[in-house]
Amino acid sequence: VGSGTIHDLCKLVAANQNKPYLGIATAASMNGYLSASASVKLSRHKTSHAAKLPVALLCDVSLLEKAPIELAQS
Repeated sequence: VGSGTIHDLCKLVAANQNKPYLGIATAASMNGYLSASASVKLSRHKTSHAAKLPVALLCDVSLLEKAPIELAQS
């Protein structure tokens, strides 16, 4: 459960452990929930790594639709 960094860390760990995972979207501004890469900060630099897609992504549309339009557009 989370956005950005938390979700990318879960994707990366799932790929490294060859385990399935379920994603739960919590932010309209996050566009990487269904990306096969994870951006993580290593040695002060963000780098992209091959990751694993979730087996499913749950979204509370009523929560996400309340986000400011600027976040949804990002």
